[in-house]
Amino acid sequence: MNPDDSINSIPFTNSQLGPEAKNILNLNVVKVVTHAIYGASAATAGNYGNLFTADKAYALIGVSAVWRVASSSGTLDIEKCGSGVAPDSGTALLSSTINLAGAANTPVHATLTRTKRNLLLKRGDRLVAKDGGTLTSQDDLHITLYLLQL
Repeated sequence: MNPDDSINSIPFTNSQLGPEAKNILNLNVVKVVTHAIYGASAATAGNYGNLFTADKAYALIGVSAVWRVASSSGTLDIEKCGSGVAPDSGTALLSSTINLAGAANTPVHATLTRTKRNLLLKRGDRLVAKDGGTLTSQDDLHITLYLLQL
């Protein structure tokens, strides 16, 4: 088996990884966390918020989202919030928000911030879904986080 085969399904390009990162990924220390906001609940801003709380050190290496019905003009960002930091007040981890008004049933792989230190999580840090725009009609949203255990 080619060592790169096991990481081809992760939503970033192999060229972004150094040899050490490729070796770590091959050790199966990638944590995949999926959070679902089922049905019409995805159209309500109050249903967005905490997705993951780090139990140890991680690096966020990817984010994807898919939905059954698009919103009218909604957006999704992922934030890192430390202890005591309220959702919507954290550090944005995407270089641009995910457009939730895009094609339904089509996974979208987000582009992460270029500020690599922001992608590092310590124990107690949370990853939070931050909604924006108009969520009207949004239905059945699934957010997947790809985390590398450090």
